[in-house]
Amino acid sequence: MASSLLLQLCIIFVVFGLAFAQLSENYYAKSCPQAKCIIKDEVRKTIKKEPGMGGSLLHLHFHDCGVGGCDGSILLDDTPKTPGEKSSLINVNSTWGYEVIDRIKARLEKTCPGVVSCADILAAAARDSVVTLGGPTWALPLGRRDSTEPHRMLTDTLGSLFNANLQALVMAFKQQGYTMEEFVALTGSHTIGRARCLTFRKHIYDDKNINPAFAKAMQAHCPKVGNDSERIPIDSTTPYVFDNAYFKNLLQQKGLLAIDQELYTGKGGITDAIVANYSSNQDIFFKQYVTAITKFGQTGVLTGNKGEVRTNSRASTTAESSAAAGTSAPIVERAETIAPGVEGSEDEDERLLNNSVARARADIKDLQTNADIVRQDLEKNLFRLMDQGAELLRKYEVEEIPSLESRTRELKSEKHKMAKDFRQKSFTAEKKSLKEKTDLRNEIQRLYDQLKAQQEESSNTQAELEKAQQLLTDQVEAWASDEKDVHPREASQAEVDFLARQVEVEAREEEEAERTEKEAAQKLEFEKALVHLASSSTSSISSGQDCPL
Repeated sequence: MASSLLLQLCIIFVVFGLAFAQLSENYYAKSCPQAKCIIKDEVRKTIKKEPGMGGSLLHLHFHDCGVGGCDGSILLDDTPKTPGEKSSLINVNSTWGYEVIDRIKARLEKTCPGVVSCADILAAAARDSVVTLGGPTWALPLGRRDSTEPHRMLTDTLGSLFNANLQALVMAFKQQGYTMEEFVALTGSHTIGRARCLTFRKHIYDDKNINPAFAKAMQAHCPKVGNDSERIPIDSTTPYVFDNAYFKNLLQQKGLLAIDQELYTGKGGITDAIVANYSSNQDIFFKQYVTAITKFGQTGVLTGNKGEVRTNSRASTTAESSAAAGTSAPIVERAETIAPGVEGSEDEDERLLNNSVARARADIKDLQTNADIVRQDLEKNLFRLMDQGAELLRKYEVEEIPSLESRTRELKSEKHKMAKDFRQKSFTAEKKSLKEKTDLRNEIQRLYDQLKAQQEESSNTQAELEKAQQLLTDQVEAWASDEKDVHPREASQAEVDFLARQVEVEAREEEEAERTEKEAAQKLEFEKALVHLASSSTSSISSGQDCPL
């Protein structure tokens, strides 16, 4: 399947939009009940002989719907006056399977002459190809009619729009009611497609978003020069099985076409998540594909008395002259039958008939002129709309997308800067709080050590006081025993020492009183520090910090 598939779909929406018609699954139930079986049988036999033809038939259906709608116009051959779509730049050497449609049409004409349209054959053959190769089936509404002429001029003109990128494609699909999941699912058709070297050579030689080993393998088939028409399976894993391997390959950067690999960048692209989902869940891919292909197969169809049902898929059944003349052609034929080549007859009846023929010819000429004018106006309006669509796409790519990307980069930069500033401020505040707690802890430890030393000193002083008290008691008892001695005597050395010590004790008591007063003051300071510490710890807990003293 050529790389133009996604771009082709985008063009459909830009130029035509979607025109869903009232089709029916049972459209041929009475007029040609064997139709579905004949198409399915021929498709299966063809794919059995040539598996790659399944992707070609699906691709042919996409290209038919791509210009003018699903009307079988792509099947019309070139004529001397009207070139067909087959030889246009976007279709030549890019679409295959016409002979398969010819065989199906021939069998149907033998069974149900002039009943089944070529447009319906293309749609049914695409569905049966997917099913035959292991893909999902879907209810196929029928009743499309065939166009009477190709859309060659439009096909050639649309080639100028083949430069849309992924974002433009997604936008075009979204505007026509497709979800992004349906858009990505439609690209899954490439799982049974093939592409020419010409369409992916630049990708495998110049692009960076491709698996090097895969690129080297593809280069072996497609040299830098030559082999332009060599067809390579897009899905290198299971090329003839309709499955989700195509999406698995994209995750490994093994997308053969550049537009395919754009679907998965691995860097949070707009369709990355969808591709990843389809690669891991084939059922979800199948479900979305059925919804999308059913919708797509009803694009711009002809129904009712519009168009025709061809008996030959390659040529219009309606004569070109009849189509140009409209309903007035039978008048000319009737007049010419009655009076062929009559001019200047003197017979009154013949003159009247001759005048009628002349007037009929003049009316027909006027009708043809008016039809040409209307056709030219329509073509001008169509080309004007096409130019506007192309300009919108170019403007979006050149102005909107770069602006969005630039703004996205700015927002990311601001986000990173804010996160960095927040982390820095948080770290600084935490560091400051930790230092304050450490200083407070050291101060408390210092006060505690000082108080402990003072308590030890106070304990030593108490022992000395007790010793002095005992000495005083002994002295008093000695004095009591000496009261019986009426004669005065001199103080003993022990008494002198005792009095000296008593004086010393009194001095120490004064010092002890001063020390006790000082200790009380220090104890008060210590208690204040403890209160401050408790308050700090409570604040830390309430603020969610967990930093030990």
